[in-house]
Amino acid sequence: MDLKVVCQCGQKFKFDVEPVNGRMSFTVNCPVGNADGTAAANALIVVQRAVAATTVSPVATTHRARRQRIENQPSRASQL
Repeated sequence: MDLKVVCQCGQKFKFDVEPVNGRMSFTVNCPVGNADGTAAANALIVVQRAVAATTVSPVATTHRARRQRIENQPSRASQL
């Protein structure tokens, strides 16, 4: 996942990380002031994972709606 961290000094830096147990697997430091940005990166991971968990695919929603429509139709045998 890509993370974009804004340091306390205002410097922005971006990097790619594969979280381990929902956290950074290494420390990150500001490229300008060398401040530790690991806590900020961990907070971003939490937010991004929460957003990803609540996002529903439009394809899945469409498929679910179609299946419900089919299940709610009367069977052909009852129409004869």
